[in-house]
Amino acid sequence: HLSIRRQRQMCIRDRNMLLVARKARDHKISMLHAELMTEAPRHDLLGHAICKRWNLPEYIGQVCRNHHNISRSQRNISINDSNNDFIDVVILANYLVHKIGLGYSGHNSTENGIEEVLEYLEIKNQDLKKIEELAKLYGKTERVYTRLGYGFARQRNGASAMHSVVSLSTVCGKWKYEGGGAFYKNADIYNIDKTLIEGLDVIDKNIRVLDQSRIGSILTGNKEALKNGENIYGMIIQNTNPLIVSPESSLVREGFSRENLFICVHEQFMTETAKYADIVLPATTFVEHDDLYIAGGHQHITFGPKLIEPVGESKSNHFVLKELAKRLGADHKGFQMTEREIIDYTLKSSNHGSLVDLEKNGWKDVQPDFISSHFINGFGHKDKKFHFKPNWQDIGPYHSQMPKYPDYHDITESSSEQFPFRLVTAPAHNYLNSSFTETSSSRNKEEKPTVKIHPLDLVKLNLLNNDEVVLGNKRGMVILHAESFEGLQQGVIIVEGIWPSEAFIGNEGINTLVGSDPVPPNGGAAFHAVSYTHLTLPTNREV
Repeated sequence: HLSIRRQRQMCIRDRNMLLVARKARDHKISMLHAELMTEAPRHDLLGHAICKRWNLPEYIGQVCRNHHNISRSQRNISINDSNNDFIDVVILANYLVHKIGLGYSGHNSTENGIEEVLEYLEIKNQDLKKIEELAKLYGKTERVYTRLGYGFARQRNGASAMHSVVSLSTVCGKWKYEGGGAFYKNADIYNIDKTLIEGLDVIDKNIRVLDQSRIGSILTGNKEALKNGENIYGMIIQNTNPLIVSPESSLVREGFSRENLFICVHEQFMTETAKYADIVLPATTFVEHDDLYIAGGHQHITFGPKLIEPVGESKSNHFVLKELAKRLGADHKGFQMTEREIIDYTLKSSNHGSLVDLEKNGWKDVQPDFISSHFINGFGHKDKKFHFKPNWQDIGPYHSQMPKYPDYHDITESSSEQFPFRLVTAPAHNYLNSSFTETSSSRNKEEKPTVKIHPLDLVKLNLLNNDEVVLGNKRGMVILHAESFEGLQQGVIIVEGIWPSEAFIGNEGINTLVGSDPVPPNGGAAFHAVSYTHLTLPTNREV
């Protein structure tokens, strides 16, 4: 137990660390054993002392102090101390990198007794093999590219899962390679100035902004969903079809059926939502008005010109909003401009040239250079650091139970004998959105709504392909046809959509089963992590 000053002197002046590393390598023993053999300063004690001197968080110091103590009973903290989890993870990580041969720390040994750590972490041997395979992939391959889709984020734990996966690319240094790193979407590269388009210069921040995914709760008077404000008595709906796309469809239908609710729907098709409207206004399609387009997958700004005159009495969104502004006495320069003028103004204020330039070139490529897009000079925070400990509270109000560091957030609803299946409501190939369910070509390709079930689950349930089945949970029931499908795990079922309710037997759409409980940290719905579901035959079907 030498003083920290003496330990530093021995490490620097005597170069004991190099001697210890050589001995560990030559004898294939751990660094700790080599230090004990040579009576050199112990790196675990030295690290712990430095952490205390630098006032680093306690868990970091405890990891330094105990990362060679596999048994929790050998550690200088209580067996139930939460810091044990951090220590166990580091011990397992050390075990894997030495076993796989990643990097070189001066020795080739792995710790004995790893089984005890696996038991603490509740990791089975078959799962350890999968972890090892993933570690090899990330560790041995320089250019690892992780493509994170929208569905990945549409879980109750989607935000923390996304952060954990992106952290892998950072820990393993994958950003520094062309073709390496991770990608979700390109939304932040366009830098579009939306002041004019969204009226950001005149917005009254005292007016409530409510979560559309909770529209059922909002329209049925849920005070928490209403942010403790007054009930909603009037709506104008553009560019969405909440009767189909919103969670808890039965509750949404109940809200839209209120006698004291005025509804105006501005739509291209007579959708399910439009059928509930007091007034329906025909809307233009994308070939009947001028518009500006960005994307999540590519990196181009494009102009969508008006190609034909509006059909019948169809009007664009901008026209409807301008006419409303006149009648409501709303004054803003955007209401005095045409669509083309707004697009030109927005491009110029965003430093993207003019509309004439965009029309001449066809598009504008705004992809950042390698240095910027791979965060070589820092990440998108003020301190330029990657935040392994995110400030979830700055993102949304539902952050209290989220993990502080990259970790699995166990908030998915658990299975039971009554509800053994996990339902995923993924998009169908021919339905980009609910507008496509109104086109005969898309509907003919999809044919009908089905639930994809693993063949072995069909056998267990005594079901046949194309049987009518009932899906149900605490939110309601949906009837549709079974489809045998091997491309999923047992215990998971998939209904691709999104179909109108009338396409289902019984006229109850799939979002009847989807919860509207706000997802951490900032709300929204968990469309791809529906609560566990039971699956049975209709009562009129004989086995």
